[in-house]
Amino acid sequence: GWRGALNTFTRHLSDRLLGYVRCSAYDLAEADLDPACETLLRVKPHYVVGYSTALDRLARASMARQREIVGLNLKAVIATAEAFPHADSREVIARCFGAPVFSEYGTVETGPLAYEDQGGTHQVFWAHYRLTRRGGAGPEANEAVVTALCTKLRLGRARAVPGEWVGGSTYSG
Repeated sequence: GWRGALNTFTRHLSDRLLGYVRCSAYDLAEADLDPACETLLRVKPHYVVGYSTALDRLARASMARQREIVGLNLKAVIATAEAFPHADSREVIARCFGAPVFSEYGTVETGPLAYEDQGGTHQVFWAHYRLTRRGGAGPEANEAVVTALCTKLRLGRARAVPGEWVGGSTYSG
């Protein structure tokens, strides 16, 4: 309806004003990744932000154009929303893009919560969230627990599993 159209217009306007260029992260077939690589080379961004799986697929599909991509001199590639799909994803992405790869951690309810610093530890953005690692053994060893300390958000304690969790409980704020 009209609200959807307004939201789309607002997002396109916002992207234009902020200098963002979006490529679909849902069209990950080999044939769809070449136009995404072309867009990347045409736009010449400083940063690339994307879903971990989409970045992995794009890097693997674009390796033949690695020299051109590295020539962009990207400052960083930021992986979001999910764990890397393969054990070597971070290395493949870094090699293809010629830039360090960091991850951002968040939830639909909270937006971005934490970022990965150069040491590999996730640091929390906001003082009203606590992000802790459960630790221990078994399948919950790397589980993260998000605690919202504000009353506006009824998140309580939600559990999520970030990929590549390094370090113990971290909090900055």
